[in-house]
Amino acid sequence: MSIRPLQSPSDRAAVLEFLADQARKGLPGLSENKHALVEYDDGRPGAGLIARSADGGIVAYVGLAPAAGGDWAMEIVAGEIDPGGLVAAATDEARRRGAKRLRWWVYGGPLSEWPEKLGFSPERRLLIMARPLPADEAPQLPEGIAVGPFRRGVDEGAWLEVNNAAFRGHPENGDLTREDLERRMAMDWFDPEGLRMAWAGERLAGFCWTKIHPGGDGEIYIIGLHPDFQGRGLGRPLVLEGFRHLHERGCGRVFLYTEEDNGAAVRLYEKVGMQVVETHRSYLRALG
Repeated sequence: MSIRPLQSPSDRAAVLEFLADQARKGLPGLSENKHALVEYDDGRPGAGLIARSADGGIVAYVGLAPAAGGDWAMEIVAGEIDPGGLVAAATDEARRRGAKRLRWWVYGGPLSEWPEKLGFSPERRLLIMARPLPADEAPQLPEGIAVGPFRRGVDEGAWLEVNNAAFRGHPENGDLTREDLERRMAMDWFDPEGLRMAWAGERLAGFCWTKIHPGGDGEIYIIGLHPDFQGRGLGRPLVLEGFRHLHERGCGRVFLYTEEDNGAAVRLYEKVGMQVVETHRSYLRALG
């Protein structure tokens, strides 16, 4: 097996087809961020590694990207193979790029047994919670709060301020830049109407960013409250506002991701009828 970085447009096309084939087989793929970084020369900070067999066929892909605090995050898409060589190559690449630690996200499948064998320690458990739509309850916003869609060219600064205050230090959603936001808004699924902004007068109190997947499921993609507005009864109606919007767009099911150790969030989502349907795990290794 040979492992090397993506080097050409044909490499990129081959990787995207490989990822699509894995998805058709029902095997775990890449997260949205890593999928967006399947590039070879466009200046993005990711570092993809492609693994080919002796006959030239792709057998695995490693997505790498910087995370908060000098860490790098890794995801591997592969079938029934020993990932030791892939991890070694990814570790070398992350270390070369200045990573202090490497975080490995595993979404189930054949790779689940490998992280601890290869020297990674358990770190985070990310719950996927879901429920059918419509919800039984309509959103009841607190007095003085009004909700409307995101306005491109107007609301970017306010959104970044609230998001970064709400997720300060979070390895995926914290410390986002205008470039990060623009990259997300450039994705095919982005709809300004689906980013529900909760205003207290001229000040953004929070938001519920929704997403509709090709199969028709809706997602509460990110929901955040500025710390000044936490504990004021805005979280539940914002979640319900997301449910309402997604149902109006034809979604019959909604899901979201939340940290297992965020007890307050898990309890809130349970109260609005969501249940845990899957768990994703991350593992961490210091690179020295």
